[in-house]
Amino acid sequence: RQYAAERLDDPAVYRDTRTRHVRFFLDFLAERQPELRSGDQPGALDAIGNEIDNIRFALVWLCESGGIPAEMPTQRFRQGAFALFDFLDTRGWYAEGAALLAQLADAVEPSVPEREALIAELRARQAWFVWHLGRAEESQNMLEACLSTLRALDAPAATVFTLNYLGAVLQHQGRLDEALAVLTEASAIATAEADRFGASVALNNLGQVALQQGDYDKALAQCEAALALKRAINDQRGMTYALTTLGRVAVHDGRHAEARRLFGESLQISEGLGDARGMGLALRNLGDVAADLDEQGTAQRMYRTSVETLRETGSRGEISISLSRQAAAACALDQADAALAPLHEALTVAMEIESEPAMIGALLAAAKLLQQLGQPERSGQILRSLHATASRTHSQQGRPQQPAAASDAASG
Repeated sequence: RQYAAERLDDPAVYRDTRTRHVRFFLDFLAERQPELRSGDQPGALDAIGNEIDNIRFALVWLCESGGIPAEMPTQRFRQGAFALFDFLDTRGWYAEGAALLAQLADAVEPSVPEREALIAELRARQAWFVWHLGRAEESQNMLEACLSTLRALDAPAATVFTLNYLGAVLQHQGRLDEALAVLTEASAIATAEADRFGASVALNNLGQVALQQGDYDKALAQCEAALALKRAINDQRGMTYALTTLGRVAVHDGRHAEARRLFGESLQISEGLGDARGMGLALRNLGDVAADLDEQGTAQRMYRTSVETLRETGSRGEISISLSRQAAAACALDQADAALAPLHEALTVAMEIESEPAMIGALLAAAKLLQQLGQPERSGQILRSLHATASRTHSQQGRPQQPAAASDAASG
């Protein structure tokens, strides 16, 4: 950017060069978008990663120049912006993603309904990054506002993403009936629009809701269907979410070898994609299998590595949950001192972001630590409080609930 400004003295030539730079890299991103959804995902991610600095400059110039290049069709711009979202989401660059998607939305002039819909679609993607940063209420409000806009514009195909990700946010908050309604609508629209990618995301999310409700048969059926569809369209990243839920069902059924295989496949895919969040979740799930088999040393190592990996993303809720698991494993190994620091951080983060799954995980670990420190009464108070909360939620939802399952809430 600085080189161009110094070398191109003629303002008109400089503006033209900037415009061509912007157009080139928006086209470059748009060409990668199909591959990021159902193709050579590792190759597309690497290609974008190699050009990310040029892309950042292009976005700065785009905003400075007043918006979408005049000769660029809105659909082409949409493809480029959505490819950038997929890249940032996979890499776990949530803070940068939230900022860039906000800038892109601000750069679009709402001159026609097509552009109004595009702004709402960009804001919805910004909202997903905001959720990862621990601002759940803000994210939910943004997604609901985007959904209202898209419905008013009668753009059903464009609502699928927003419905899917709103469903994931609601599920994470334990609002399962609302999540189920939103995700069922997403599934119906995606099917009607022949949107196989959107339909597979809805199936994955519905499977996670069923898991949290304790309906393991339904979770198994929905995520097997999601995995089959993900394999059919070659969405490798999306496969990891289905594999995760299937692994959790296997743990519940006592099929630990199968769970390890499923979580291991998820980890391998995530490593190939450079998906730090996916790796962190898979490591945590493998730690859960080890803990369930009383292999506490292995569990502790898995949890510690999960925390280290998730720190690369800034996903505070997920970091808190893995810290709680690390503290619980330390307690199981009679290492109370080693449990204190991760538990303190887990509780602090859970309270700051007001995350129910993170808070449940931290309180369970705190109860284990208090038990080990010879304070069974205080430990029992915590466990009774959690039980009472779960019972109230059970009554409100009209079905059993498994709070810990919400810890992997995600769309994919």
